[in-house]
Amino acid sequence: MPRRPRLTPPGTLQHVISRFVDREWRFLDEADRLLYLKAVDDLVEITDWQFFAFALMSSHEHWAIQIGQVAFDPFFHRLHTRFSVCWQKRHKGIGPVFAGRPKTFTKAPAEKLRLVSYLHMNPVRAKLHDRPSASRWTSHRIYLRLDPAPKWLNVEKNLSEMGFSDTKVGRKLFDEAVQSIADLESDINPMRTYSDVTEISRPRCEYMMSFSSRKLYSLCDIRKRVEEKMDLPEHCLTIKTRLSKFVSARRIFTMVALKHGYTLCSVADFLKYSPSTIHSLIYRKPPTAEEISIIAQLMCELPTELGQSK
Repeated sequence: MPRRPRLTPPGTLQHVISRFVDREWRFLDEADRLLYLKAVDDLVEITDWQFFAFALMSSHEHWAIQIGQVAFDPFFHRLHTRFSVCWQKRHKGIGPVFAGRPKTFTKAPAEKLRLVSYLHMNPVRAKLHDRPSASRWTSHRIYLRLDPAPKWLNVEKNLSEMGFSDTKVGRKLFDEAVQSIADLESDINPMRTYSDVTEISRPRCEYMMSFSSRKLYSLCDIRKRVEEKMDLPEHCLTIKTRLSKFVSARRIFTMVALKHGYTLCSVADFLKYSPSTIHSLIYRKPPTAEEISIIAQLMCELPTELGQSK
């Protein structure tokens, strides 16, 4: 039976995943990864894509790419063929290296930062490093200007599209947001995982019980900080309105409160909304880059543990 045509329309954001045969390790060392990126350098001229991020794990690879007018399949076919030939010569092997063609997952434009965060946090989730900037397996260090940027990764443009500036302060906020949004993903829905993350998720009740029963900050404290940060009047979060600024403030408040160990029901009760309304607030629409930046700032000002600097 013939394969279905791949749907990667021009202008769409794609999460691309390629695995090696039998999930074996093919990126065995830094030289293998440099060999692969060299192949990307050699072939990138044939595309008009915008590359946002990559993660070269030992048994698979991830890409975040915005597709242009150039078709998807020819680039990755040539890239994987070139890398496979070079890899076999280097390691004196035979046979296929990649397990079939890449898988693609179309993402909404608003999910750029969330997708980049997922890619950059892969080594952290795999327990290889405690922070994304410690790993050279992803493009995170390139965004922080710790490593030189290849010609196909426009750091300044990409940061701007995700809501950050290519300055020392902007890159610091980006670094905090990447780690913050990854934490929020697990906090809001700890059972939600990707198939390539070898990590057992705990049920929600067990997750919430893992927090200390004593909170460092009350919901009133968090509410006041959110209102101050967003320049809103006091006690405005409980106002029944759909104005975007108030909805955004409630979303930020909910996510920060969840980070501090409060349950969805307790947050809903405090805001005088139903739990289903608050659930929809954080599930139906991903946080914007501005909201993520504010959440990261609030988490620095309101640490979840004693001893953390504000």
